[in-house]
Amino acid sequence: MMKFTPIVSHTIKDFIEDKATLISLVDGLGSPLNVIFPQAIKQNIEEFLSVFKKHFINGKVFYAHKTNKSNSIVRQASFENVNIDVASENELKSALSNGFTGDRIEATGPKNKGFISLGLQHNIIFNVDNLEEFNQIISLSSHMKNRNKVKIILRFSGFKSESIKVLSKYSRFGIPANDIDIALDKLSEYKDKIKFLGFSFHLDTIDLKEKVIAIENCIKFFNIARDYGFEPHVLDIGGGFKVNYIENQNEWNNSISELKESILGYKESVTWNNQSFGIHNDKGVLKGALNIYNYYDSLTGSKYLDELLSTKLSSFQNRTIGTILSENMIDLYIEPGKAFVNQAGITVSKVNFIKQSSNGDTLIGLGIKRTDLVIGDQELFLDPVIIHNKKDMPLDKNKGVYFIGNLCLETDLIFKHKVFIDKIPSEGDIVVFINTAGYFMDFNSSDTIKQPIAKKVAISKTENGFKWYSDELYSPMNAL
Repeated sequence: MMKFTPIVSHTIKDFIEDKATLISLVDGLGSPLNVIFPQAIKQNIEEFLSVFKKHFINGKVFYAHKTNKSNSIVRQASFENVNIDVASENELKSALSNGFTGDRIEATGPKNKGFISLGLQHNIIFNVDNLEEFNQIISLSSHMKNRNKVKIILRFSGFKSESIKVLSKYSRFGIPANDIDIALDKLSEYKDKIKFLGFSFHLDTIDLKEKVIAIENCIKFFNIARDYGFEPHVLDIGGGFKVNYIENQNEWNNSISELKESILGYKESVTWNNQSFGIHNDKGVLKGALNIYNYYDSLTGSKYLDELLSTKLSSFQNRTIGTILSENMIDLYIEPGKAFVNQAGITVSKVNFIKQSSNGDTLIGLGIKRTDLVIGDQELFLDPVIIHNKKDMPLDKNKGVYFIGNLCLETDLIFKHKVFIDKIPSEGDIVVFINTAGYFMDFNSSDTIKQPIAKKVAISKTENGFKWYSDELYSPMNAL
């Protein structure tokens, strides 16, 4: 029997157990509902900053705004010792309206004239993806008679290493690493207009080796830049610090093994219409690669950063990355997303109905759609928590059920795999999805067939219990 028991913070556990408050919120604000716990980010921030301190390096933590659209998270972050990474003009407006000043904002992502112009007005940092973008920034700055030197970080990609062998994917982001001299020649033309801070990279991977290769290359770039007369002092390594979602490693491993055995045909199918997530049965042998996120991971968040900074580089006399940055007075910028909002949100839905499929499977219809919970085509391997209002029917633990969404689409299944629960819920019961603040709850959300996009409420825990606010009205000051 597959089980994917999620880690639940004490705050979220206590809130869920306050059943009356949870039910009244869903009754009053509708299903689906996203519940945000902004104060949870404090501990996540402190864990990252403690790693900076351990390795004797200076730097900044930037919250990657694209992780979540919540105003309350941004507003809470503006009260903390962190900065913010914005990837669009509207994210920049959100940061400014929720308390961030330009000196705490970095712009990444594709940029249009509106995004660049507003950023120039507030003297933010521009993480430059390509030289055409740089030309546009300089041009707009000249037209606006900008008095400030424009703060620039150059983003690179396509790194190579002689000492570390790894198969890397091509990236749509960044300037090719081989074009370092071309880029610095271009910057040299505008030394009087810019303040060149340093280098960055964006990798679509969590692989530690690839990040080490990128860091190794960027550290070498600092010496090249000094030959051009620049004094860079920032290395921005982006995000990708991962989150551990599952309580127990053995449970995760055993459940994934059971999934594979089902695909091989050794056990009854546990996926809808034999979904196989990238693998298939070829004469009794599994072929392909299981295309799922690793929901159990022991090396996540600040531990991942610590491991990265503790890695030794043979090309730098076998010193650690942390030591190299510290000795060369290079500031480290990081842009955590999921790890920044770990345990900062849940998504809640009402049960609309229960039915049987034509092949006898139990289907539980929810007031939520798959895009309210899932990034792209990824599968969510986190068992929900069910809040029962009535005396519900016991269920054979070995049978399992499918949770389905509220769109008139065959593909609108919340999970494409069976979920094994103790009791079948009734209409009106509440289903809670844990730890969804990191991209899950609204990165792909839409109002298809006018089904509502989830409202957001912010929760603060006080001595007198829980208080809730509309996400737009939350303030850390009110929550004191």
